[in-house]
Amino acid sequence: MVEETQSSSYLGAVRGALSASVYSIRRAWSWAPGQLLTLIITNVVLAVTPAAQVVSVAALVNASGGTARDFLLPLLALTALVGVGQVIGDASNMNMQRLRGRLRTRYQDELMRTVAALPPQRLATAETNALIQACRTSLMDMGQLAASVISSATSVVTAALLCVTVWNISPLAGVLVIAALIPTIVVFAWEAKMQDVEFVPYGEWSRRSDYSVEQLVTQRTGTELATLGSGRIVAATADASRTRAESILDRILVLIIRASSIAGLGTAVLLGAALTGIVLHGSGGAGIAAGIVGVLAGLAATRSAGFSFGDLMSYAPKIRAYRRFVMSAPAGAEQVLAEDARLIEIDDRELSGIGEADGRPDRHPGGQGRGDRPGRRQRRRQDNHDQRDPGAS
Repeated sequence: MVEETQSSSYLGAVRGALSASVYSIRRAWSWAPGQLLTLIITNVVLAVTPAAQVVSVAALVNASGGTARDFLLPLLALTALVGVGQVIGDASNMNMQRLRGRLRTRYQDELMRTVAALPPQRLATAETNALIQACRTSLMDMGQLAASVISSATSVVTAALLCVTVWNISPLAGVLVIAALIPTIVVFAWEAKMQDVEFVPYGEWSRRSDYSVEQLVTQRTGTELATLGSGRIVAATADASRTRAESILDRILVLIIRASSIAGLGTAVLLGAALTGIVLHGSGGAGIAAGIVGVLAGLAATRSAGFSFGDLMSYAPKIRAYRRFVMSAPAGAEQVLAEDARLIEIDDRELSGIGEADGRPDRHPGGQGRGDRPGRRQRRRQDNHDQRDPGAS
């Protein structure tokens, strides 16, 4: 029963990640199609480069005993592949940052428009404010998700091509190169489930801390707190709330470090077995050399896939919360503002002011003029077309 529950939780995390991935790619295509297409092309080129390097290494080793004409072409091909990997890798990173910035801006605009459309009654609830704060702090991660989806997909393509290439040298090694991805996927699926549970509590404590900080650093409220001598209390509140938020994040990170260490150990064992298979079944020096290059390239691809899958799994709960909040806003609803006040009610209050003639304080019981009797609730109706009440002069 427990195993079925864990299996369903993993499958649910994977389904949530796939849904968030489709959503982020659609948004990226709608908001920044040129940058998205450029990133896809550069990542596809990077995905096929490791397998091409394996073939070039094998050809270079086979031709190393011949003349310069024999090994010149494989040498130039391998050099070109290494250069392409360096140049396009840097360009891909820059395009990734551009896409992330563009998407973050659009997500923030959509979030703020959603907040502006909410009714005051909902904005007054602590749950809504916590969700808004959590979405605000996740905007950069949400902007990164589309690039992580592309990196994850191309990492799978890289692993698949390496599997096919290494399979010709050692079928066992080819299978193990693909199997090395499994520990990372399992760990990050569990991580996404854990972060989904802690997402809103972290946002709530962050909201409380940020609110207290804003009260301290804003000119008007900061001056008032300094005048009342309450600044230290608000500072202590901000520190306590931030400490609670960071304790939640720290607990998550500690668990992730432990799980990632276990996954890394499993990946190392699988790749070590792949290397063993290549040494035992590799056909001569060329096969062994090319196989080793393929496994090492698979290690780099696995590491890249680990980071990409990690982003995909951990950002999926944030996308899910953001979508739920944006879709909950009333479509096309506009706030109706009252243009005038037809009725003003004032209970027993005593207001003081400075007289215009003698500079002495005037007492106005009930908040009305001197002729009004104290202790009596006063009501005044003001018509929109009246210029001034003659009795008040």
